[in-house]
Amino acid sequence: MRNIFILPLLFFSWYTQGQNIKQPYSHKDYLSILGHSKDSLFVKIMSGYDQYIDHHPSDYKVQLERCKFIENAYYDYSEEYNPKYEEAEKCKKELVLKFPNIPEVLLYKGENLYGDSARIFFKKLEEKVKRDTGTWSTYSWKVYESLANNYIDSNRLAIRYAELAMEKNDTLDNTLFLAQLYKDIKRPQKAIELLTSKLDSTQQSWVLNQKGKLLLELGVPDKAIIAYKYAKKDSTGWQDSGSLGQAFIDNGLILEAREYLLKETTRNSWNNSTALYKLFDYDVKYGLADSAKASYRNLIENNFWNDPIGVARIRLFFKAPLAVVSFHDIGRILLLILISVLFFIIPYAWILPIHYAGVYLKKRGALQDTSSFRWGLRHLWIAFSMWFFIDYMVLACFNYPGIIAIFNQSVEGDVIQPISQLNAKITLFFFIGMLVLTLGFLKPVDVKGIWGKIKSQSRYIWIGIGLSFLLRFGLGIYLVIIRKIGWLDAGESLSILSINDDIMSINKFYHPIIGFLFVVILVPIYEEILFRGVFLSACEKHINFLVANILQALVFALAHQNLKLFVFYFAFGFIAGHYRDRTQSLATGLSLHISNNFVAFLSIIALQKAIG
Repeated sequence: MRNIFILPLLFFSWYTQGQNIKQPYSHKDYLSILGHSKDSLFVKIMSGYDQYIDHHPSDYKVQLERCKFIENAYYDYSEEYNPKYEEAEKCKKELVLKFPNIPEVLLYKGENLYGDSARIFFKKLEEKVKRDTGTWSTYSWKVYESLANNYIDSNRLAIRYAELAMEKNDTLDNTLFLAQLYKDIKRPQKAIELLTSKLDSTQQSWVLNQKGKLLLELGVPDKAIIAYKYAKKDSTGWQDSGSLGQAFIDNGLILEAREYLLKETTRNSWNNSTALYKLFDYDVKYGLADSAKASYRNLIENNFWNDPIGVARIRLFFKAPLAVVSFHDIGRILLLILISVLFFIIPYAWILPIHYAGVYLKKRGALQDTSSFRWGLRHLWIAFSMWFFIDYMVLACFNYPGIIAIFNQSVEGDVIQPISQLNAKITLFFFIGMLVLTLGFLKPVDVKGIWGKIKSQSRYIWIGIGLSFLLRFGLGIYLVIIRKIGWLDAGESLSILSINDDIMSINKFYHPIIGFLFVVILVPIYEEILFRGVFLSACEKHINFLVANILQALVFALAHQNLKLFVFYFAFGFIAGHYRDRTQSLATGLSLHISNNFVAFLSIIALQKAIG
């Protein structure tokens, strides 16, 4: 029906000749009336554009609209395919050749550029902005905003350009974008300041929800609540009730939280497993036993995999011991037992090859066991099995939705923020579990006379301390190299020197003394016993020492889960293994490890003071 009204207008514009030809509609107006008669109307609309341009060749705005119309008329958004792509590109190229100095035309050219091509193009536009401030005064902010988006992988450059864009356009709100960047370079206070500087009910609800979510991640739930409440005033927008409920809990408003958690369970009735688990978790922690039972029934109703290994059912038992145990509940507990058994079977995949390699080498007389350590493959099997089990159970206790997500992809695991109380808990309990495991490998004879052993190894202890500083110096050179090749952003250097964010979380949410105790003393002890003690001595009894040392250094590096520092951790493990063989003692490795972690801990403290 709408096409009937537009056709007379088109015929009238084609009939009228000369300088008085009416300017065609914008590309958006034409797209809205294109309808089903695409081919015939497309030709007529293009004819209208062409006739007008013939009589107004200097009207770049209409020619720009013509290119945009070609670009969008046949575009299939579901398939991301445009049959008029080549024609649109030709139009764009001709437009730029005809109007090479018009800001709107050049910005249009840059809209579909990506990667290095976009960076090079917008850097050239930046030079134009600096040379011709008058022409570009209205459009310079768009250039800087595009540069910010194209340098998103280089935090500090993106920040500089985003701030320039806001400086050139005081109506532009880049605070959400900038806050995320400041969070990434570990300047949380600056991120919070930006987010709260423009926080009012006039903003779109989705922007307010994103700000609220980021404020939660930054550890200021009281500010997040303000953002979510503003978002709630927009009845047309989506409300993140689940995050708002969590914000109330984090801010100590426990009773108010349940209303929002309950509301979240009804938002997507077809896929609300995550919301159902959060409501159950709330009821187990803060609610009544009857509420917890009802929440659990809703959680597992028609979906066995919402509690795949029975952790939620075990929690319910402690809340409501008399709750009925179903057949499915027994199945979940059996699955938990089965997975636990698998953790003790999986290590055989690499322990058996080492065993049979040893059998083969011993038959050929090519292997001599000169190690003074008593640990063998049995101990290595226990170490690996318990490592997996401890890691899995810590996650099951503190981030069970993450475990559920393995079995049920509709469930979202809790996002473990780098610096958070959740990360601090997971790290502490993992450390404690590994420490208890390591102590199980020691016998009284291993501890007896330890002071005398330290005195006799004093020379190698000093060697370890010296090696730690040499390794740190080498790390500095390595960081410079990988920054030069573009693998490391300049803003990452200080934080990457600080091991990881786990200890920063412990320092912030517990106490630096606890962080010091684990990082500087306990972690080096259990890692040296496990890697240079159990792992290395078990392997060297069955394979060549050099191969065994490379293997333990490789696993040691992988265990730290930091690809950028893999070379550093590997060199660290290899050197510690070499001195363990040379001295038949863990003294050098321990002093190297403790000294290195002490310097790292000081870096952590300095970094935390710098970022407030």
